[in-house]
Amino acid sequence: GGGAMALTRGLAQSFGARGAWGGRLWSSSSSPPCRLVRDHVADVLAHPSDGYFSSRPHVVGKVEEPLSFKTMIGKSGYDYKVRDLYRARGTSWLTPAEIFQPYYGQAVARYLVQDLLERGEQELRVCEIGGGNGTLAANVLDYVRSRHPDLYERTKYTVVDVSKALCERQELLVAGHDELHSSRFTTVAGDAADGGVWRGLVREREGHVYVLGTEILDNLPHDRVEKVGGEWMETWIRYDDDDSPNGREELRPLRDRSIGRCLEAFDWVGAREGAGSEAEDAGFLSSLENFLLSGSAGPEGSRGEDDDEVVFLPTAAVSILESLSMEIPDHTLVLIDFDSLPDVQLRGRNAPLVSNTEMAEARDASTYLVPVGSQ
Repeated sequence: GGGAMALTRGLAQSFGARGAWGGRLWSSSSSPPCRLVRDHVADVLAHPSDGYFSSRPHVVGKVEEPLSFKTMIGKSGYDYKVRDLYRARGTSWLTPAEIFQPYYGQAVARYLVQDLLERGEQELRVCEIGGGNGTLAANVLDYVRSRHPDLYERTKYTVVDVSKALCERQELLVAGHDELHSSRFTTVAGDAADGGVWRGLVREREGHVYVLGTEILDNLPHDRVEKVGGEWMETWIRYDDDDSPNGREELRPLRDRSIGRCLEAFDWVGAREGAGSEAEDAGFLSSLENFLLSGSAGPEGSRGEDDDEVVFLPTAAVSILESLSMEIPDHTLVLIDFDSLPDVQLRGRNAPLVSNTEMAEARDASTYLVPVGSQ
């Protein structure tokens, strides 16, 4: 099976900074009369013409020059600089790959090269899910070319992203760093949960593959379930109510296979009770499953007593993991993400943070039922 490595601890449960996930196929520009929560959220973020990332690729901000951290006075100096960047660019999001370039990408590249050499592999094959502006890819390729020129000749780097507009930006930026990168870098506009996407890549690349996901798990759609009378119900969104133009929730008996697999994969009651030595020794994949399925929206004491009656399930994340396991069994999964997000306003375990940034100020929503393209 595939290996797994986390460069930082934890993942997150928001809907808001980068674009690539699974669990949604678009059939038309109009909303269907009723659909699952994951499909509603996927449309809000990545509808082909009206979605947040499709219609506004500029929301993923770009830092043109590396920041001079040595001139910053402590954390307050850093915070001031970041706020200044947001105000000056009018952008919604600046990712760590942008803020900490080129060091962030160099750290990732060092890990990849070291692991590859230890494995005795001859070629470096990288697939990144959700490439932002392409800064991480450019910095990784820059590092490999300068430090390991022989390996650079045998390097291929692919980004899988739901946004065609962002794919085009990635190709331009990577080529702008070094024209030689163009022959080693490609993009695929597609759904990372679609096994066919990975199947096509495998045909071109036999051998070990490094799959990168930096701030991707915090952007994947969830499904919502609610316990009623001791039975779990799945949440659908209806659009036939003029008083609720963004949809309203409707509970139905549990039927969806993806929701059922997620719900069956974890003992919600035992999750908190079993956080002892056995959990610590279970390995990374078990820890990942525990995090995805139990949630980490903040301090334990911040949850209400009834939060376990409503649960947001990471169906899109699980679909991606399943597709990777089936289509690229010989892979190493590298995930870098948040360990928690503050001030989540929605009720429920693993509830998402629905947020946008305007003029350096975060604007959080109290519901995930927001207009397509707004968050």
